[in-house]
Amino acid sequence: AVIQALSASLELKDLLDEALSRTIFALGFPGGLIYLADERSGEMRLHSYRGLPIPVVEHLDSQRLDGALCAIVCQEGRPLALEDLSASAPVDVSGLLEAGLQAYVGVPISHKERVLGTLCLFDTEPHAISESDCALLVAIGQQIGVAVENARLFESVTREREVAQTLLDTAEALSTTLEVDQLLERVLDELQKVVPYDAAAICRLYEADLAPTAASNDHTPTAWIVASRGLQSAPTQGLQCEGTPYLHRVVHERSPLILPDVQQEPGWHPVEGFAAARSWLSVPLISHDRVIGVLMTASHQPGKYDEETARLALAFAHQVALALENSRLYGQTRAQLREAILLHNVTAALSSTLDMDQLLPYVARSLCEILNSSGAEICNVDQETNTITAIADYIPEEARRKPRPASRRTYRLADLPATTEALARRRPKQIQAGDPTLAPRERARLKAYAAQSMLLLPLVAHDRVLGFAQVWESRSPRRFTSGEISAGQTVIHQAAIALENARLFEEAQRRVRELQLLHDVGLAAASGVRLEETMQAAAEALASALPDTWVTLMLLDPETGELRLEANAGNPSEAARIPPLQPGQGIAGWVAQHGEPALVPDVSLDPRYIETIPGVRSELCVPLAAGPRITGVLDVKSRRLNAFSEDDLRLLSTLANNLAV
Repeated sequence: AVIQALSASLELKDLLDEALSRTIFALGFPGGLIYLADERSGEMRLHSYRGLPIPVVEHLDSQRLDGALCAIVCQEGRPLALEDLSASAPVDVSGLLEAGLQAYVGVPISHKERVLGTLCLFDTEPHAISESDCALLVAIGQQIGVAVENARLFESVTREREVAQTLLDTAEALSTTLEVDQLLERVLDELQKVVPYDAAAICRLYEADLAPTAASNDHTPTAWIVASRGLQSAPTQGLQCEGTPYLHRVVHERSPLILPDVQQEPGWHPVEGFAAARSWLSVPLISHDRVIGVLMTASHQPGKYDEETARLALAFAHQVALALENSRLYGQTRAQLREAILLHNVTAALSSTLDMDQLLPYVARSLCEILNSSGAEICNVDQETNTITAIADYIPEEARRKPRPASRRTYRLADLPATTEALARRRPKQIQAGDPTLAPRERARLKAYAAQSMLLLPLVAHDRVLGFAQVWESRSPRRFTSGEISAGQTVIHQAAIALENARLFEEAQRRVRELQLLHDVGLAAASGVRLEETMQAAAEALASALPDTWVTLMLLDPETGELRLEANAGNPSEAARIPPLQPGQGIAGWVAQHGEPALVPDVSLDPRYIETIPGVRSELCVPLAAGPRITGVLDVKSRRLNAFSEDDLRLLSTLANNLAV
């Protein structure tokens, strides 16, 4: 009957309950129980009981079995029969006697000479055990051992099939999306089915910290949490592998790490957000023989994870790594396609105009869009003053609510060593707000943009530094990848060529205008018969070429040495009231006296200036000379500050030479 019961089922608890019931009935005992040793820990655990009061069962299950009767049977691997517990017992059985038990018989449950547990029978009265009954019990113990092994094998096969099906379902679920954000959330959903957790996180590894400083040159891997569930707080910084032993071990040994109780681990420092963890399991994410991340799970209960759980988690992690790699390749392909389209559009746009006022904002916008950043700015470099000035920028609509520095800002390069280094080496450079070695002015610049990271891209054309672009990220710390930097350099290289072409075009246009002006003034001067007509025609031609200016021609009186107005254009009514000037009087008098030109960006700051026409802000005056003799001056005034350049000075000097002749 017992053998029939053992073959009736492969469910371990069912077959043990039925076999125990038939055994105590066949041998005339009122109750009994079955202990089996745990397959991994070897600890004896109660699996079945029959005919014993619940308090007695609880008492037997709660007492330590290392010195109990069942433990002796299991350790020695032979039967133990005690007809009267009060008369003879190898260990203290006072607890059994107090529970009203008087007789005991136990036999090992074995399979192929390996003890799996014990079969124990109890009686509330003294009970003699015959040799035949004892032999029968030994045979029953062996049959139960075979049934237990078969049931465990069946459970193992069933569990493996369930795991395989779960992993298959997981693989199918992970393959339904290539968008990394959706994929990470799905990973955490599927992980709960394989490895139950109270908190979990997916970390991605980077070869260097987001802010490796020149001083530390730190290139140790850093783990950043990219998705999580159940964390008490969101982590604010990455985890340095070298400074986190439990993370370092997983990454470098490429094997799971199980911590049954983190409170018992020396040197345990909980990850931010995992403060309530008691048991811990982390496994590496490996793709193409390279650890790309770590999967971390935690439970609020100690002893939650074991080797079997770690094996399942590792198999799951392999699928996650594959899915992440596919997602990365998908994202990389999309990014490359997007970059190619944008670069094509940038090339077409930059080749369609030579107007710098259109080129510079477009370059800033293109950089911002290609690198998906919070903003971009173009700065020029003044080699004479060793300063930089922001001349164009672009900030997306969603980022415009954040603080923004005023336009046309100028900075001294001496205060910006990182920027100076990038320009001197003519290579891109990344700046991080978290870099402790960052210069105060550069830190202030990042703060002004609310930026956590910034990428500097020098603008170089024909081995000459024209300026640089700075691209910043305000949403989170960011390390621009080599691919992103390469794309930015491509835009900057094309922009540098376009800007150089625009400069050359503007210079050519200026030369054409100068030649045209020289021709017009010369033609106007030649059309006059008298000197007064020649001078007036020249003044009018010059005023026509220089809008919003007043042009005056003044000649020296050989008798008095005074400068007298000979011709004017632009505002004749005001200029006609200019009185004669004594040598050295005003800017024009100074030019006539010294025979040198004067370029005055702001007349209010020049002590030589005297007001002859109201509203003048800047002035350019050149001498008229016939050989070594000064005959007069050519004077141009403007209502704008800094209205004239060195090019204008050169042009007026050429005109003055022609007019003097």
